[in-house]
Amino acid sequence: MRKKIPWFLVLGVSLFLGLVAATASRGAEEEMASPHFRLQRIADGVWAAIATPGGFAVCNMGIIDLGGEVVLFDSGANPDAARDLAAAAQRLTGRAPTKLVYSHEHPDHVFGAAGLAQDIEVIATAKTRDGMIDDAKDLAQTISLYARRLPVYQLQERWETEAGKIGQARLWRGYVEAIGRLGAGYSVRLPTRLIDGDSLKLTGSRRSLVLKVLSGHTDSDIIAVLPEERIVFTGDLLFVRHQPFLGDSPGSERLLQALEALDAEKALHYVPGHGEVSGPESIDAMRQYVIRLRSLVAEAIRSGADADWLVSRGIFVPYSDWWFSRFFADNVRFLYKEQEPLKAK
Repeated sequence: MRKKIPWFLVLGVSLFLGLVAATASRGAEEEMASPHFRLQRIADGVWAAIATPGGFAVCNMGIIDLGGEVVLFDSGANPDAARDLAAAAQRLTGRAPTKLVYSHEHPDHVFGAAGLAQDIEVIATAKTRDGMIDDAKDLAQTISLYARRLPVYQLQERWETEAGKIGQARLWRGYVEAIGRLGAGYSVRLPTRLIDGDSLKLTGSRRSLVLKVLSGHTDSDIIAVLPEERIVFTGDLLFVRHQPFLGDSPGSERLLQALEALDAEKALHYVPGHGEVSGPESIDAMRQYVIRLRSLVAEAIRSGADADWLVSRGIFVPYSDWWFSRFFADNVRFLYKEQEPLKAK
């Protein structure tokens, strides 16, 4: 007769093996250190790559192991960042990435893809593809301009002494350098698969990933939803403790509707385009930012004050310590253009 193993030994072995696995995962993440991002494990087989100020990622990215397929979410601003992301995915999952999702067309999310393997499937919307094609018309001039501007940003980074602004100076230098170092022969990598409709489900042996098409930051934004794990990669529909950029938005109301859609996912973890992984409270913080700024602009318009006057008043509390402070003026002017026609009616 086989002797029964005591329950406490079984439990002890299980706990030990779990600890070994968790330690190995953390060790792998630490060994995959990159100057462009830091890895944050959100669930088993799901990682956020949080952009490091001064690195070439600039935006947050993601690694999702579906089981048999490994998906990257966004590619950063430079191929160096994307190559590091792919290497991290290989080390963490044992597989090379097979799919890449573009959340939207902006350079800090798509320019890195040129550094990835040629056989990777690149998923986006038709509007994102068309926007990339349009932006590429002036790409050589843009790269040249950023290369010429780089010494100024390097000087600003060295001279900045205010504690709250040192990191931002480093971030902007990294962004300008990421674009400026692309070189004259660089070309954007266009999507190879377009989402037909408002969603696409990717299924592997471990989990499913649902790509949903919204709009708010741009005319076409993709979010990546892991329903079972209650995780959402939001792209730039969500900024956490960063001023959002409204300049390419189809309208503040559309952005607010997109934030409602994010909230409706009831996720525990939201990976924003910029900022730290957060919970649903970050959605409300950004919603209140848009509502309050829109209200201030409406009041200023009624009183006869122009956009320059409101910008000169400075960023209002509690948003004065949010990063991307230079977007405040852009956002004020965007909302002026949006609301001034309403005044004439």
